Amino acid sequence: MQNTDNDKIQEYTRTIRQMIFAAKDGVASQIMTNSGTNYSKNYGVSIPNLRTIAKQFNKSLQLTNALRNINIRETQLIAMMVCPHNVEQCYIEQWIQNLPTQESAEIIAMVLLPHLQYSYNIVVNNINSANYTQLALLHTALRTINSLNSAEIDTLIEAIKKININLFASAYTLGSLLAQIAILTNNKYNTTQIISLMNNSYKQITSNIFNDEMQMIL
Repeated sequence: MQNTDNDKIQEYTRTIRQMIFAAKDGVASQIMTNSGTNYSKNYGVSIPNLRTIAKQFNKSLQLTNALRNINIRETQLIAMMVCPHNVEQCYIEQWIQNLPTQESAEIIAMVLLPHLQYSYNIVVNNINSANYTQLALLHTALRTINSLNSAEIDTLIEAIKKININLFASAYTLGSLLAQIAILTNNKYNTTQIISLMNNSYKQITSNIFNDEMQMIL
């Protein structure tokens, strides 16, 4: 039985690679390569096309693992799309510590992390991680903030107070997140003061985005 399952996963993986190759975009691939994507191969396939490919396969941890083991941009992203939502928390925590690009952080926060029962725990426990891990978790918090209760927002704010931003995209996303929290809580947490306590060069970016979004919302 196990050999049969392995054969199916290998067949699905081959099929996915063929579909990726058929949908390749040479111009997009070259632009991504020039920007420094960290993959051995990159076919420039658009996210909508990758989602179309992923929808043709059932969610499967075996298939997720097989695709993650291939250092191709498209297989790495499809792995996030076919990962089952009942996967163990430790598996996800290990995965997000090794995200190779800003795109991968944004996609895992779009298609996987918000759907996990323990996504809130991952966010508050790991939001002060470095680089793309932090970006993925800030995006996840932004996507799920409306579902949090008062106590959960309290804990999230305490985690944010300790945050050390190290990417422009993270500073931008944090500004958006804090604006949403301010609106949801009638600025219970004095969000402007939280931003003022940030101690690195990205503080002004977060402040600008926060102020811009508050002006648009109010």
